[in-house]
Amino acid sequence: MLLIGLTAVSLVTAGDIWTHRAFLKDNYYFESPAFQEQLRAHTNLIQFMHGENRDYMKLTDEQKVGKERLAAWDASYAAMLKKSQLRIQTEHSERLEQAVQQGQGPEELARIRLEQQQDLAKAEADVAALKPKRMAEFVAYRDKQYQEAELDLRKRAGSVQYYIWDKSQNGTHITYANISSSPDQFYLDDSLYYIRMPQETPVNSEYLRSLNQYFQAHQWEGYLMVPKIPKGFSQIHLDSIYYSSIKNRIVKELELLVACLLGTVVLGYYLFRCKAALGSTIPGRVTSWVGQVPLDVKGALFLVGGFAALGFVDQSSVFRLPPDPIHLFGLLLLALILGGLLLLLRDAVRFTREPGSIRAEWEKSIARRVRGKLADRTAHRSMTFKASILMLATVGPAYVTVISQTGNLGLGHDEVTVLTSGYWIAYTLTVVPYVLRRIRTLDTILAGVSRMTEGQIHVALPEKGRGSLYRLAHGINNMREGLQTALESRMKSERMKTELITNVSHDLKTPLTSIINYVDLLKSPELTEEARRDYVGVLDRKAQRLKALIDDLFEASKMASGAVELQVEHVNVSALLQQALAEFEDSLAASSLTFRVQVDQPQMMASLDGRKTWRVFENLIGNAVKYALPQTRIYVTLTRRPADILLTVKNVSAYEFEGEAQELAERFKRGDASRHTEGSGLGLAIAKSIVELQGGELGIEVDGDIFKVTASFPGLPLSKGIPEAG
Repeated sequence: MLLIGLTAVSLVTAGDIWTHRAFLKDNYYFESPAFQEQLRAHTNLIQFMHGENRDYMKLTDEQKVGKERLAAWDASYAAMLKKSQLRIQTEHSERLEQAVQQGQGPEELARIRLEQQQDLAKAEADVAALKPKRMAEFVAYRDKQYQEAELDLRKRAGSVQYYIWDKSQNGTHITYANISSSPDQFYLDDSLYYIRMPQETPVNSEYLRSLNQYFQAHQWEGYLMVPKIPKGFSQIHLDSIYYSSIKNRIVKELELLVACLLGTVVLGYYLFRCKAALGSTIPGRVTSWVGQVPLDVKGALFLVGGFAALGFVDQSSVFRLPPDPIHLFGLLLLALILGGLLLLLRDAVRFTREPGSIRAEWEKSIARRVRGKLADRTAHRSMTFKASILMLATVGPAYVTVISQTGNLGLGHDEVTVLTSGYWIAYTLTVVPYVLRRIRTLDTILAGVSRMTEGQIHVALPEKGRGSLYRLAHGINNMREGLQTALESRMKSERMKTELITNVSHDLKTPLTSIINYVDLLKSPELTEEARRDYVGVLDRKAQRLKALIDDLFEASKMASGAVELQVEHVNVSALLQQALAEFEDSLAASSLTFRVQVDQPQMMASLDGRKTWRVFENLIGNAVKYALPQTRIYVTLTRRPADILLTVKNVSAYEFEGEAQELAERFKRGDASRHTEGSGLGLAIAKSIVELQGGELGIEVDGDIFKVTASFPGLPLSKGIPEAG
């Protein structure tokens, strides 16, 4: 605390010395504005008495008033008289006209004319009496003004003496003085202050330059002197004594400053060498408390404390003799303020050692939390609302500043300067960055939209913040993703359409070509009966294949369009699966494949079209038999779940498929790209349509060579116990 006290006294002393440094000059009072104001009052009286009114006592009343003023009065009175005469003549003319109209006699008319002449004479007399009265009042005012100036100049003779020669009177020198004789050099040197006018060298004071010009213009020469000992009351001598006391005080403050600085340096060096003492000087609890104060609060405290300290230092009477309790309390308060400022500065040094700490402090600040809450509350407000708030937040303080500058709030110049500077600093640090950030975000969105319009729909807009621009960017990104998905879907649809046409053409052309070729062979007359029977058998198989292909195509089209009627009944899905597996016993016996069938329950009831559902099982199992790798197993699983019944068919594929798994459910899409197998590419498409028409789902998964199809059917509640359908 002693170090803080010494620092506080040093700062206060240094501030007071700097503020009053001009008082250290010799005879500073006679260069100060205060003395020049006193001297101006004396010289104004001298100019009034000996310049403007030198021969006042010899003037007549008309001369005291002046020709121009008299002429103005005469013109004013003439206009007044003319106006009165016009009014009187108008009134009496109307009376005469009425009398004639009423048939009045000559006597009445003569009486009205006589009254008119009397009124005109009275108006002229009244106006004529105004000028002497006004002149007497004005002369009395001038006489009183002259007498008061003469008396005032006589009273001031004890504080300012003058001796002036007037050389403007055709070689005759007239003297204006309040001393008996012309001052010699001894008299001048014995004065507290003197100045000879006019000055031959330029003077720095604006007032002295004006006075110098007045002396030159009126051909005056002389001296203005301040005697060492005044005669009577003298404000100049009192001010001179006061300025001398300030100078003596500043000298003592210089001595005190040197002592305090030496004490501060010695004590600081001692504390620096003894770190333990430093720790006890600034307790850890205090520094810890300062570190916990929010950053913006510390900044506000530093500004308020800084301005308060400057206010103390700027006082012209920081040290008073004798000291009073209120002044000592002020110095103690200043020491505490400076101590707090030192603690804040010590805490600020930490930011230089830990650059990242200032960001962490800002995140915990009150302003940051308030800003976050305001952002949350206004995130979904309209841009108009936000613009209105921004305008009020910026224009409002500006209006207060303007009002304060006009004096309506009673603020002084310093307060207005601080308020204006603080407003512009806050505006620059808050509003300008906010507007620039929003503009940059808007520019980024516009640039991204422009690139999208050029076809670069893969460009994603940055979604920053939580306000309207965030919602705009988020909405545009959603539109972009939707458009991109639609384009990809369209491209996929076009590709699938092309593949469909190609596959249909291939699958229809192959058996048709075989039929045409074998028909040509049957036309040969050299053909044996046995060969003819073989060719007819081939034709029958190709025709049956073509018929089955066309039937499947029609069925797939009907299923895809939904133009099919379902015969829904309660069926046992387990029994349907067993029937479908029985259909493939012969083909399984001829192949090298092995079935592994797992059915959870022998009776799993569902509301389905039994015939169509059997077709699903047939297609899925037949697809596995056609495309499974020889010498592998086919796994068929039927599982009862709480809400549905799940069929799973899994096998190892003999062909590698490079596209998406779900594409296999499209029409004429086959696992073997060479299309050498007997499949038509419609089995999975028909199965998927049947399953979806009955409220189920069909999914396809491909993991390397593992091919898996799942079909789910909505099952009946287990509690119903519906008997198995035959």
